[in-house]
Amino acid sequence: MSSIDLAKKYHSLEDEEWEKSGGTFIIIAAGRFDFNDNEFKSAKELITHVEQQSPKNVLVLYDSTTIPSLIISVVDLCKKANVDKFEIKSTERYGR
Repeated sequence: MSSIDLAKKYHSLEDEEWEKSGGTFIIIAAGRFDFNDNEFKSAKELITHVEQQSPKNVLVLYDSTTIPSLIISVVDLCKKANVDKFEIKSTERYGR
């Protein structure tokens, strides 16, 4: 199981409310750009998709290869969308 899959699994166990409410995850790690089960070819496509959504409970997963400005862009988008609950975690602590 990848560190991304482990992070999603553990977060679901740690935060049952997030899981029950159909929480949203945004992955900007390991060269992946995902919004829930939607995979995008670029960060730009992911950002455009996030702008069109109204996520309420968001988990953002990143790793050491993620460009810091991309993390900031995603965080800013979530703030603009008035996300109710927002968490950001590194996948580095999972699967090691």
